Amino acid sequence: MSDWLDKLILTDDLMKYDKIRHRYVLTRRGVELTTGINLEKQVNTAIGQASNMADFYLRMISDKIYNFIYSKSDNNELLEYVMAKSQTSRQMLFDAMIAQKNFFKKFPSPP
Repeated sequence: MSDWLDKLILTDDLMKYDKIRHRYVLTRRGVELTTGINLEKQVNTAIGQASNMADFYLRMISDKIYNFIYSKSDNNELLEYVMAKSQTSRQMLFDAMIAQKNFFKKFPSPP
């Protein structure tokens, strides 16, 4: 990917872009800024594992949203490109992930 295209992908306090999986993922800080919830404090695991569990939870939320979107598309590569680079799409993804986070009341168990 060229440098100017890479600059269109935004990683900030709210979401980070996973270039390997081609998707945005909420950050713990983004959840806290938006909902007031500190995910690490909400996890009932050993201190060293709280961060990993919170990250697992946020990846699961991202997967749920992206899988739903992909199930309605016949061109996932084009869709990934647009979602990665469009500020409007990024905002919609953020809103959907926060709504999904609010829907899940408890942390799921890792596989």
